[in-house]
Amino acid sequence: MAAPAPGQPAIPEVAAARLARDGSVWTVNPYVSGEDLPAAGRSLFDFVATEARGDVREYVLPFPFTALVARIQERAGRDASSPLPGVKQVLIPLGRSLQRTAAAPEFFRYPRVVVAVDEEPRGSATRPAILLKDRLYLGYQEKANVIEVISYNEAAGRFEFQLVKDYGPRLKPRVLYAKRNVCMSCHQNGAPIFSRQVWDETNANPKVAALLREQKRDFYGIDLNRGVDIPNAIDSAVKRANMLAVYQLLWREGCGANDVAATRCRVELFKAALRYKLSGQELEDDSPAVQSQPQRHLIEHAMRQWPHGLAIGNPEIPNRNPMSAGAEGAMRHDLATPNPIASKVDADSLRRLANLSNVASPFEPLNPRPPLEVWRMERPADVRRLIRGLAEFLPRSDTVQLDAYLTRVAARRPTPRVAYRAVCSMSHGSSAGSERLDFSCTPTPERIAGGLNIEGRIELRSQKIDRLILDRLQVAGNGNARDVDPVHPVFEKRQRGQQVTMQLSRAGLQLRGADGNAVERLQITWSGATGTASAIVAQDFGVVEKAVEAMLRANLDGSVDSFSALPFRSALLMPALFTRLGMGISNSCCLASSGLPPAATERPAVGAASVTNPASQRPNLELFYRYCATCHLTADRFPPNFLAGTVDEVEGKLAQCAERIYVRLAMWRQEESARAKTPMPPLNALTGFGIDEASWRNTAALAQLNAYVDEALKKQSTNPAGVRTMLAQGYENLRPCLPDSGAGPKASAANH
Repeated sequence: MAAPAPGQPAIPEVAAARLARDGSVWTVNPYVSGEDLPAAGRSLFDFVATEARGDVREYVLPFPFTALVARIQERAGRDASSPLPGVKQVLIPLGRSLQRTAAAPEFFRYPRVVVAVDEEPRGSATRPAILLKDRLYLGYQEKANVIEVISYNEAAGRFEFQLVKDYGPRLKPRVLYAKRNVCMSCHQNGAPIFSRQVWDETNANPKVAALLREQKRDFYGIDLNRGVDIPNAIDSAVKRANMLAVYQLLWREGCGANDVAATRCRVELFKAALRYKLSGQELEDDSPAVQSQPQRHLIEHAMRQWPHGLAIGNPEIPNRNPMSAGAEGAMRHDLATPNPIASKVDADSLRRLANLSNVASPFEPLNPRPPLEVWRMERPADVRRLIRGLAEFLPRSDTVQLDAYLTRVAARRPTPRVAYRAVCSMSHGSSAGSERLDFSCTPTPERIAGGLNIEGRIELRSQKIDRLILDRLQVAGNGNARDVDPVHPVFEKRQRGQQVTMQLSRAGLQLRGADGNAVERLQITWSGATGTASAIVAQDFGVVEKAVEAMLRANLDGSVDSFSALPFRSALLMPALFTRLGMGISNSCCLASSGLPPAATERPAVGAASVTNPASQRPNLELFYRYCATCHLTADRFPPNFLAGTVDEVEGKLAQCAERIYVRLAMWRQEESARAKTPMPPLNALTGFGIDEASWRNTAALAQLNAYVDEALKKQSTNPAGVRTMLAQGYENLRPCLPDSGAGPKASAANH
């Protein structure tokens, strides 16, 4: 966050701290945002928003917004069993984004739409499966013709921040990478953020939904009456997204650099992630794989690397209810006309409407947030947690292909098989023509490696299976298999009893144990109150082990970098694995950026070149560039770009913005609990400069900034003596930082 903007004077700053207060290390340093453009790869949004035109791809963004969401839905996939839409959307008329004033005063007619993808892709033989789950988020403000985009970049192992500008009717959209310094002022974890429950800013708030409903608009097909289920799903996706950087850091650095032991450590993590993705089960702490040297190496190295643990950034901002007590009736009165600006609305109503967008200091996303947790990699349970996280990088479509391949191999090639047996106690019952059989089976005395444990029941009607439920299934010492579905169970009456034979699946895949091997068949035979059970396990995961070992050898001889200290890239790992197995090419995406339009950012049209050395032209401007240019020297009106332009233009904008700057600087003289607004520059930015709050309050720099604004207000015959007086009509009724752009309501001029 502390890097000087183009044209900004060099700052003799202290190296930005990576340590949290307790000595733990930030997984994402909130004070260093990184380069605006990706050094490797591209955002997932770039792959979704482009179409092939010969050998190259071009941005093609369908309008209206419902058409763009439909395209995302098509690529994202949908869980047909879920009652929720596949792409989650909420409306936020009074939020905290940079675009929060764009629709003023028609907040409820033009609410911001927040979109998140939280489901796995399906993919096909002809279309790459883009893993958008937890990795793509949009914020659309119709009045501003802007879409803010956060989407993952697998090659770089980070989220990218982008803007789609000029997204509107008869406009040609432009896709640009945003200024990360600005984005990470609030997105301090380098990932999406969302409020804590109960999400009162969204249409889950009945009062917000009621005011939206009165506008009588079709809000992009979004159901206003969904309640909290949709924001809850978005919140869960954001929390999972927040962990991606943690898993990436542990993959890159937890095992060490690129020596043999570190590389072997990452190989074992990859194998474990494959096993977990295929089976949904975890190995026990005493299993050989968990107790292996590579796993111990990870714990030992991580403890040396981060003795105080890893500080995980917090993606949650406080819940904020814009519908304060008694405000709903006033809002309904003020919003009674379709277009308050075009109508003769009294000044008091306009002031109230303007203040709706005000964000009080306690709810400001700019405030530094303490870590969500501190994670110490010190136990096998921590390794299992990392393995579960890495498995989330593996697309389900690849897992389905791999499972189908292993099943074919086991059927066609000689594959070792092991039979596990159990003795069963049976309990019978019957009613209304049906028979119920409860069974509980435990390993036989000569059990092999943990044997077989089963509990469940069989319901028979007319000598046919009506229902078969497995409450517990544990094979070969693996954990209890969950969500097991019997496949094609067959009931037979035999000379010495009765028998049920079945295949087993989980989540549409062949049921597998935590070791990755397939549980091919389960059979239960009984007579009276006793019986036996057997499970046949095909040890088919061995071919995967051999293929990954071949990948390791290629990595060690330098021909590939699959297991090097680089981001975990499933789009590299899975095709390499499929090739080694002879499966052909994985249909995964999105690593190679060739053919995509050049990645671009937007600089001020008339910008820093005019004020390359502001101190030599206007010495009193130097401090503004020193401490404010990170966010306010941009090509965007949100936050207000009052430092863009010629020296004369900048001085004019500072005079225009003097009231607001005065209030923000004055907040440094107040205790945190008494602040009406978050002070500027924000504390996180100062921390990036190596300045703490106590020191900043007494710096000559703050005194000089105050003096400049005092003088500007005096020239305007404005009394700067009291913040309380200045805020009497509300912060949002102070003079806007930028004059009206001429597009949209006057109150929509960019403010901060």
